[in-house]
This record gives sequence, C-alpha cells and structure tokens, in this order.
Amino acid sequence: MAGRKLNEGLAYLRRSTGKQEASVHNQLIWAIEEARRYGVRLDATPQDLDYMLAHGLSQYKELFLDDGITGSDLERPGFVAFKGTAIARREISHLFIHMPDRFARPEQASKAVVMEQDLLYSGITVVFSTRVSQPRQRGGSYFGEDMNILYSYTESGEFLNKLAIRVLESQIQLAKKGHWTGGRAPYGFVRVRVDADGTETEMADRTSIRRPGSHTEIRPKDQAKLKVWVMMLHWCRDKNWGVKRIALELNLMGIPSPDAGRTRTEVGRKHLVSGHWTPSTVRAILRNMAIVALKQYGVQSEGKHRRLGSDARPRLLEEGDEAGGVVRVVNNPADIVIKSPMQGFAPPAAPDLFDGAQAVLDARGRSQRGIAKTRDPGKYPLSTRVYDMACGYPMWARTCGERRVYTCGMYINTAGRCCDHNNIDAEATLEFVMKVLRQRASMAGGRERLHERLLELARVRREKPLDQFESERLTLERRLADLERDLEFTKANLGRAKDDDEYDAVSSQYRGAKAELVRVREQLAKIAPAARPEQAQSPEAEAELALALFDSIEQVAQNPEARAEIRQLIQRLNLNLWLNFSAGKKGTRDVRVLTGGLLTTGNDPYPVQPYGDSGLGHGDDRRANRDGGIKGVSPSAADATKTSSAKSVDPAEDVSLCKAHRGERI
Repeated sequence: MAGRKLNEGLAYLRRSTGKQEASVHNQLIWAIEEARRYGVRLDATPQDLDYMLAHGLSQYKELFLDDGITGSDLERPGFVAFKGTAIARREISHLFIHMPDRFARPEQASKAVVMEQDLLYSGITVVFSTRVSQPRQRGGSYFGEDMNILYSYTESGEFLNKLAIRVLESQIQLAKKGHWTGGRAPYGFVRVRVDADGTETEMADRTSIRRPGSHTEIRPKDQAKLKVWVMMLHWCRDKNWGVKRIALELNLMGIPSPDAGRTRTEVGRKHLVSGHWTPSTVRAILRNMAIVALKQYGVQSEGKHRRLGSDARPRLLEEGDEAGGVVRVVNNPADIVIKSPMQGFAPPAAPDLFDGAQAVLDARGRSQRGIAKTRDPGKYPLSTRVYDMACGYPMWARTCGERRVYTCGMYINTAGRCCDHNNIDAEATLEFVMKVLRQRASMAGGRERLHERLLELARVRREKPLDQFESERLTLERRLADLERDLEFTKANLGRAKDDDEYDAVSSQYRGAKAELVRVREQLAKIAPAARPEQAQSPEAEAELALALFDSIEQVAQNPEARAEIRQLIQRLNLNLWLNFSAGKKGTRDVRVLTGGLLTTGNDPYPVQPYGDSGLGHGDDRRANRDGGIKGVSPSAADATKTSSAKSVDPAEDVSLCKAHRGERI
C-alpha cells in the first residue's frame, strides 16, 4: 500500500515506573518537535499529558500513554488503542515513538516486528528517534529493513534479560548479608539507610536514598503494632486459632490493618482501604520472619526472565515455571530459600513462639496445600462486576458445593459482622445479563435499523462539530465533584485518627487531595470554547466501527459456548450489576432474598460508591439499610417489570434471578 497523504500524527508514550518522572514529558516534547519538522499536525501538548497522568487515562486527543507498564506486555491498553486507531483512521499518516523499546520490549522480537510491519503495510510512517520506517507496498522486498527492525527489538528484549540478572544477583548478595532487598517495611518496622560509617537515616515510604557504600536495613519502630504481631503469634500457637479467627478478633477489637488509610486500585477503581483485617493479611504477617530478626529471600519465584536457582544464582525459566504458555508464580524448595540473621536490633518475638505458630499454620493448612487455584475467565464471566448495594462491595465468585455463586465480599471479609449473607446464583445471573443484552439489541430494531440511526448521528455530528472542550469540561466537573466528596471523607477520617502516626498519614492524604482540588478548579477556569477539527473518517466508516460492538453482543449472546469471550464483552461495555437484598423466609428459616437492582453500562453513574464511602466507612454503619438496600435507588419487586428474568430452575433461596413465581425481578 502506498504511503498515506501527509496529514495527522499520533504519539505513543510509555514509562515502566512512576519514578521516571521526566521520561514521558521528554518523549512528548521530542514527538512535538518531530511532528513540526515533518509538517504533520499533532494535537497534543504537555498540558494534555498532565491531564492524562492526573486522571489515569490511556488515550486523550492524539496522545496514547501506558504509565507504569512493562514493554514486555503486548496487551497494554494504550498500546492496543494506539495501533487500532492508527490503522482505522485513514487521515493518520505518521506515528511518533521516541525509541523502539517504548514501542515494545518483547521476549520474542519477531512479535514486535510483525506489529510494526502491520502499521507499515497500512501506509503509515513510523518515526523513532533512532530510525524511521517508511510505508510499504504488498509484494515488495524489504529483507534489509526487516533485519534492521529485528535487531532493534532483539536488543530491546535483551536489555530485560541483562537487567533481570543484575537485579537478582544484587538481591541475592543483600539477602545473604541480612540486608533489606526492597519493598515496604513489615508491620511495625521502618526502613533505614545505613552508611559505611554506621550512620542510620530513616526512610519514609516510597522514597529511596542512594549513597556509595550504603545499604538498606529495617528497624523496629511502632511498639504498639509489634505487640499486636506478638499477640497474633500467641493466639495462633497457644489457642490454636486460624487466620480467619484471628482476623475476626482483630476487627472486633478495632485494630486497623497494616494498609488502613492507603489508596488501592482494584478493577481500575481507586478506593481507600477500609482497615479491616483479612485472613490473607494475617497469614502473611504470621509467616514473616522479620519478627525474629531473620531475613528470608526466595520463598516464591515470579520473574519472567530469570529466577533464583538451586546454586543461589539466576537461572533460566524451566517447564515447571509455565502453565498453558503463561508464566506462573512457583513456591521454591526450602533448600533454595536464603535465610540470614538481620543486624542492628533484638528480635521482638522469641524463636520458639514463632516456630510454634508455624507448626499450627502448617497443620491447619495441610488439607488445602498443593491444590491449584487456576483462573478460568469463562467460569465466572461477571466476576468483579456484581455489587451488593447495601455495602458497596463487589460480590465474590465462589463455589458452594457444586454450585457457582456470587457472595457479598464484605460479608466474607468480616465473617458476617459487617454485612449479611447476600448470595446469588452465578449461572442464573449470567443468563439474566445475556438475555438483557439480547433484548436491548433487539429493541434497537436489529442491525439495519441501528446502522441507519448511527449513520444519521454521524452525519449530524459532521454538520455540527462538537465542542472539543465541552467533553473535557464535563469530565473535569465530574472529577471536581468526586474530589470534593473524597475530601469530606478524608476530613472526617482525621477525627478518627487514634495516634499521631495515623493522623499524619491521613493528613498527608488530605493535603494531596486538596492540592488536586485546587489544580482541577484552575483547569476548569482556563477552558475556552473551541471547535473540534472535522474528522476525515466517513460517516459510513464510523457507523460500521460502532456496529462492531453490536455484532459481538449478538455473537456471544447466541452462543452459550463462548464463555471466554463474555468477559471481554462485559469489560468493553463496562457493564456492572448492582443488587439489593432483604430479609425473607423459606418455611421457618430466615434467608436473604433479592428485591431488585440496577444494571449500568458505559459511563452510567454508579448508584452507590464502590466499596462504600470510598472505603472510609466503618463496618457497623453499613448495616443501616440491610433490609431494604439503598433507599430510593433500586426499584422494588412490586414496581419491577412483570417479565420473568429467567426460566425457573433449582428452588434454592438465592437463585433469585430465575424465580419468577416469587416476585423477585429486576
């Protein structure tokens, strides 16, 4: 295919970690200069990049970004959107990528070569700072160019192998000396930088100190937390308590978990950690040997390029390190694990106490040890997409006997203290969702009618171009509202702080949120109306592109065997199911029954905040509406449609979506 007419360009930026603060900005400045030199229009500014970083966007205007994602991941969201947009939009003539290693650092260089060739055969010029790849025509001979491209990506991939060896060798040497090998300090400890003369400097979280001849160690700091740790060991050894029982007791005592007050991202949504202890957190702390001043390294291996070998040296990956072509985490044999005494502090717990607790954990977990927890995307397609509106928590996928169900995550997490046993049949829920999708597609009048409507909308938009800043203004206003709400929650949390450390942690979050609020308000004030350039893509092409989603809905909904594709479809639609439950009776037995719910897609506003109050609410406050869910949000059963949601099946009380005769409809 001949090269496209000189017109517009796209820029792709990537950095592997957030510590590379100036990296993406330098890449963008280079791309802007190159676009100017080639005479190509590139709708991107440093302010646009700041906006993307602040809002976690992977695509904005003519910019595509993957922030904190390795180049070996060839399914990065910004990268995938970048390639798809470049090929689909015929007005795009140039792509600007600072270096080939920003494009990809593949384990197999041939994969990156094929992806670049796809762009070239589409008539696109790919501009790197080190080379320029010109458009190609089918049937031409490009052996020399292909060898140059292959070498370029081979060199990029080899960098990761060399880096893995250097990092692993360095960590092995540090571990043998009892030094800290990286990561946050354990519960109750703090990291310190020890200079060659023995001077110690305390290090805050997410900071690093580099001095010649120095290294990092840990020291006990918070005695209250260390006493909690020792108490947990006594409960385990002396009372034979398991991790679930210990987590429940800690929550009843009101002791915050290690991550309380921190921000966590799950399924792309940020929320504050509630502070509830979970069994996995308890287990990790009980197994941590730092409490007896021992450094343990190499318990598990998860690297993609090199792993710890039996001779305490980096090794290549073996057959047992992969499953189905995917690299997996493996537990190393005990004789490979490095154990060394830590220097500079006395052990907060006695070795016999720690060993006794390990014996109890080993005995209690013997029945489940070695059972693989495989992930099958077709088993629970709606996982992380079903929510309990009473608490805002996602309903976790699990197996009850031979039945697949979704159960309130808050209920499981707190052993029933903070929510009710709200349960729903997974297969009935999936059947209901797929029927809704097919119904909505049918109500649109079929593919032909939908094509006509999309074509009409595309032509209207072409005649009356949308204000490019209107969308940005609405986004900023929504962001401003979220920040104002989060700021109020954080302010309320300041009053709940039990000591100076907690107050300082929450206070830091409050100052950060307030600064972000001021920045967003300033951005809103600067926005000025401007017309969006007319798209070169034809209305017919735009309509066909939009119909691709309709076609995938029809295909997946009609084929019950396409369970693996359902998950991808749900993610593209951003479909979420929000359910309400209330108390009911089955004979003389108290049960929880479904009373209604909402199904949201796309940019629909959520009826409740995921995880409830951004994770700041206390468990005891979450049961206020347990018998009626969120009032005024979910339709009641009496007001719901009279159409049966699914066929009648098993009479278990929580197969609610397929129990038409009980009035439980959505």
